[in-house]
Amino acid sequence: PITTPTRGNDLVTAEGLDDFVFLELIREAYSPETFQSTRFGERTASSKMFFFQTDEYLFPMNANIVLIGFMGCGKSSIGRRLAKRIGYGFLDSDDLIIARAQGTSISELFAEEGEERFRDRETAELRELVDAKNIVLATGGGAILREENRALLHRIGSIVWLHADPETLFERASRNRKRPLLNVENPRSAFNALLESRVPIYESIANIQIDATGLPHEQTIKAIIRALELDRDKKTGFEPSRESDRSV
Repeated sequence: PITTPTRGNDLVTAEGLDDFVFLELIREAYSPETFQSTRFGERTASSKMFFFQTDEYLFPMNANIVLIGFMGCGKSSIGRRLAKRIGYGFLDSDDLIIARAQGTSISELFAEEGEERFRDRETAELRELVDAKNIVLATGGGAILREENRALLHRIGSIVWLHADPETLFERASRNRKRPLLNVENPRSAFNALLESRVPIYESIANIQIDATGLPHEQTIKAIIRALELDRDKKTGFEPSRESDRSV
């Protein structure tokens, strides 16, 4: 059953309704300028943030998700699946850079222009995404290095740090021979040094941390969604009832 939201009736259910279709339904009916409170079943969110509910979760609308983490943590693969699951668009900052460079690969850009110029390109792409809505963004592992980038990422959306144990990360990263920062005489030593230097930055800017060690993609996605719901509740003071709370 579907109850179409109106001014007089803002109770919305979506049993059996495709996530994307339901998201479009809500998007048509609600605007942050019009409504200050939205009720879904037993849950009420008194906030300027709006939510959509499927059979499994309640999720903020217009709240982008930014995935950060070291190479090999699965930002792109998880990000694509997460975006599909919640009806968001998916973007990869490396793909955006490649597209603007007319197909030149990341490793080629590093070789031809150097890392500093590559970071300039990265920053330029992030600036373009500040006003984006309903996206999951997978970032490059070094996107967090610049202070400006860190500020931009916070403006874009909620920052989720995907991490795993070093052995898992290195094994995954080693499968891709086109990673420019590992094309050195001792890849493992370079990997360890980079990881050690970046972990404190990931930790300092993340709104949410997800340890994906040993987790299949589906479990990782569920962990992200649940963590985002908890983070949302903390920020809005929204306390779902025991009966209506749905864990994923």
